[in-house]
This record gives sequence, structure tokens and C-alpha cells, in this order.
Amino acid sequence: MKHIIVDNFFDNFNYIENSFKELKMYNKKEYMTKFKTEENWPGKRSHVLNIENTFLFTLFVKEFDIKFNNPFNGIPTNIKSHIHLRTKKDEAEDFIHRDISSCNYTCLIFLSKTNLDSGTNIYSENKEVITSVKFIQNRAILFDSNYLHSAFGHYGDDINNGRLTFNAFFKF
Repeated sequence: MKHIIVDNFFDNFNYIENSFKELKMYNKKEYMTKFKTEENWPGKRSHVLNIENTFLFTLFVKEFDIKFNNPFNGIPTNIKSHIHLRTKKDEAEDFIHRDISSCNYTCLIFLSKTNLDSGTNIYSENKEVITSVKFIQNRAILFDSNYLHSAFGHYGDDINNGRLTFNAFFKF
């Protein structure tokens, strides 16, 4: 599987849209100090949602199983999820990477208003774009974490107008 895209991931998205913006966000240094972890990402991130907001986490798991048709066939899976904010100033810090050290599959859900100049690219081993997924609000993309990928087109300057995503990492 290269990737699977599901539009309209969260049912009744307009009822929960602002809930994602109410979570406390940390820059990388604050996050690593507070949660005693070593990570590398640009922008700001919430604490893990199964602790920070169990409702949003549980809703994600329910929608994921329905919308992606139970893709892991009941394999016991650990899910680590965050809300992630990237603004225009974070573009220079972003990089092509794999998530394989922490997971087997990655799922991103685009939460901000649609911005067709933004999205996520999936790359070949030669770092050539093989798939470009446009940033459409409430669109989810699931892909094997072994694929090289990167966000592109960061925009805005705060949580109200920046690039906000729901990031979930699945480890078998």
C-alpha cells in the first residue's frame, strides 16, 4: 500500500473543529523537556491525545476503523497521536523523513481550512515526488511509515490560520 485517502474523515466535523485548537501546544524544546523524550519535528505539537483529550482520541479510533475499513484486521496496535501546528516560519525546518523508528503506519488528517498550496508529499527512494496529497480540510491519508514523506506549503502565523493536522502513528 502506497497510501489510502479518505475525505470527510470526521462525521459532523464542524462540531469538533474548534476542539483541536483548544489543546495546549508545545514547541519541540518545551515538549522534550516536559515529557522527557527525544524527538525531531518543526512547529508545535500537543501532548499525546489518549492522555490529553480522550474524547478526540476515541473518536479518531472509531472513525479510523470505520472509514479505513479496519485496515489492520484486528492486529493489536499501539496508537500515538498528536495535534500538530506548522506555520510559515516552520517551513525551513521541515525535512523529508520516514516514521519507521516509531511506527508501522502513519495517518494524517488535515484540520485547517482547505489550502491547495499545502499538503503532504510521498517520495521515491531518489527523493522524487511520487504522490502529492493536497491539504483539504477533514481529509485523511494513511501510508506505510517506511515511505519517505514531508509536509509542504506551511502557512499562517498561529493556530487560527496555520497548518493544523491530526497525526497518528500505529505500531504493531
